[in-house]
Amino acid sequence: MGISKYFDIERVDVNAIGFDWEGIDILEIIALDDPLGDEVDTLQAPIMYTPKLKLALGVEWHGVMRAANGWIWGAQLEWLPKKHQRVHLLATPDPEEWSTTTSESTYDIISDETNSLQLRAFTSWSPWNFPWFLRAEVCWAPKSTSTWVSLGYRW
Repeated sequence: MGISKYFDIERVDVNAIGFDWEGIDILEIIALDDPLGDEVDTLQAPIMYTPKLKLALGVEWHGVMRAANGWIWGAQLEWLPKKHQRVHLLATPDPEEWSTTTSESTYDIISDETNSLQLRAFTSWSPWNFPWFLRAEVCWAPKSTSTWVSLGYRW
């Protein structure tokens, strides 16, 4: 079980003309009717967090030899019943295009860039009987590959 971000297309404002990135925040830019010329305003982009169920089956090997002290090796196969969603948010167009921009044209949902099936391989190391560990992991999927290193705590 985990948390996943998704873009809620039902909550996109009907007057949306694009999106803007301000630091870590993503803002939805909307056009407001004004007799002197349309003006823009901002809303928080409709990006929500939802629980994401992930089923995993894997194996771990804990080093039992003196040279393997503190090492853990493993692999797992993961399946997501509802796969992740990738969304491409478009920037705000030029002012002359604001009146003809529809909210549906401000984003693209790219459903074929994510996968329901993933294979993970990992190794972690810590001094023997010490709760802090370093973990290196690689995740392979038909459409993407990712790697990372993290620091963790085992309790």
